Amino acid sequence: MRRTLASTLFVGLVLSISVPASAVRPVREFLPQEDEVISGICPFDLGIYVLENESFITTFFDKDGNVTKLLITGRLVVELRNEQTGASHVADISGPGKVTFTEDSEVLTALGNWLLFFFPGELGESEPGRAFLTSGRVVVEFSAEGAAILEQRGRQVDVCALLS
Repeated sequence: MRRTLASTLFVGLVLSISVPASAVRPVREFLPQEDEVISGICPFDLGIYVLENESFITTFFDKDGNVTKLLITGRLVVELRNEQTGASHVADISGPGKVTFTEDSEVLTALGNWLLFFFPGELGESEPGRAFLTSGRVVVEFSAEGAAILEQRGRQVDVCALLS
């Protein structure tokens, strides 16, 4: 099953962090973001272009050096583009957010402004792809089975409809 960019990003970050087992202090690093064109979420290819990135990720560890939590902060502004028509929208998706790890899942608590997207079937077997801008609080659990939105408060804007 395909995972969302956010989920893939978090897994990739965790795998790339090499910390001695004795290290328990948090590590703060710049969070690079790259332009990307994604197919399969909207009826058109969705372009995500980074206009401004001052994002940071702080990684927290337990006493054994295992990652327990990630905090994502800083400014991130992107242009969302319908690659077929050229329609676009600039969005501040600066968050902040927190990812906590359980034995078999990752839980994202997205506060403030975020861009979240899910591939078809990721939110359930018959669910279509979705992309939305959020403002408020959204809690999403990512596991081997897919993603589940546990809580959603605030405003959500359907990106596919916005750019159609």
